[in-house]
Amino acid sequence: MSNRDFNVLVVEDELDISEFIESIFKEKCAQVNIRKVTSRDEAFELLDSETFFDYVTLDLSIPNVPGSFEKDAANGMAVLGKIVEVSSGTPVLILTGTSTADMIQDFLINSNRIDIWGHGSERGTIEHLTKSRIGDLADKVERVYSEFSSILEVELITSSLSIPIEHDRLLRVFINSHGGCLGIVRQIGGGLSKAKVYSVHIQDASGSVIHRAICKCGPKEDINSDASNYRNFINRLKPEATPRLLGHLKYAAGASCGVFYGLAEDYNASFFGASLPFQLDDEIENAIKSMLVPWHSNSRYARKTIKEIRQQLLSDEKAEILFSEYNLTDAPTFESQNVNCKISCTHGDFHGENILLNVPSKKATLIDYGDVCEGVSIIDPLTLECSFLFHPATKDVLSNWPTEQNLANWENIEAYIDGCSFERSIKFCRSWISEIGVGNRELAACLYSYSLRQLKYEDTNKEFAVSLINSAYRLYQQS
Repeated sequence: MSNRDFNVLVVEDELDISEFIESIFKEKCAQVNIRKVTSRDEAFELLDSETFFDYVTLDLSIPNVPGSFEKDAANGMAVLGKIVEVSSGTPVLILTGTSTADMIQDFLINSNRIDIWGHGSERGTIEHLTKSRIGDLADKVERVYSEFSSILEVELITSSLSIPIEHDRLLRVFINSHGGCLGIVRQIGGGLSKAKVYSVHIQDASGSVIHRAICKCGPKEDINSDASNYRNFINRLKPEATPRLLGHLKYAAGASCGVFYGLAEDYNASFFGASLPFQLDDEIENAIKSMLVPWHSNSRYARKTIKEIRQQLLSDEKAEILFSEYNLTDAPTFESQNVNCKISCTHGDFHGENILLNVPSKKATLIDYGDVCEGVSIIDPLTLECSFLFHPATKDVLSNWPTEQNLANWENIEAYIDGCSFERSIKFCRSWISEIGVGNRELAACLYSYSLRQLKYEDTNKEFAVSLINSAYRLYQQS
């Protein structure tokens, strides 16, 4: 499947009409890829396979299985419901043999008028055409393809980066909607979730930069949560510490959505990237800490069980599975202990790729807001420290550190960082934890919770995680 194809699903059981629809799309679209199905169950199977479509035509009166002569509008409505469920960003044209006000109202209840492809023209995400007016299909397809093909005028420069077609659509639509002609794209973040974070420099026809943007693309739930958290929590931070919200795209990319944030200047390094060539200094570290001051300055003391702290990071159901899988027989008893802690708003995924730096200007900014919530304040700097051990971006630079001996001395910072290539960064995080934390029991609870969560991911180092869990047990007992 080419990213330049207009991908169309035709759900139609009448062969002559199906062939007519196909001929119209081939006539009006320069590059089109058409899949055809004849029944409800075939459509379900294709939609469940996560095959990507830019557009769907849906006959309402279809059989439930291929070859059946028993047609029912309920089957077509079921397919529409499936599209709304699994691919809500895909526009749909419904074809019916008859039209009643009640039926049309049912269709339009799930429709929104929106500029789907950033062309400047709004259309319904669900539209309707009676088969008695099938001759009007050519004009409708011509307009739809004109709007879609406008995104193909946008050039993406991605170097060797392979971008999923859903993310390709979101990037092009965003650039198109802002009058851009070219986007220079690179992936940042590279975390463990299905969502991906990109930076994109958008240029107009004259070569002027319109926006320096950060965009997060991924499943609807993740992206909607990111945008909601930005409005509810990130806006509390200082304006210079965070980007501004530029857009939230919910259509044109099937099951995926995108949220876009604008940067006032270039942030070309991540915290990881600046740590390894030793670019960090006191001023940059203070800029990182100052980002979260508005949250931390409004913290409150609380007494919580370790289980309650762990629940911020990992569900009870998943924790029980990990207890069994890794023979963590002491974990339930450990989780029953109470600790004093400070509670504030937390980022929740404060790893080294989510902190972007402008090293020359000594500035920092924060991205990726899908896990923002109220929690234990030290979770963020602890996550930053421990992310060196678990994040994919650091796998190739750990070299011979940490050894078993290093990990066995986690609570002794000098022994822990012996032989570490980025000891300044580790010391910075540990010092920050001490500044905002209550005590070692709180630290033990958070270290345990963070490390237990690492066991659920496929590609994390399980020996590191189990060793840190044992360090958490030890640290708690020593306090």
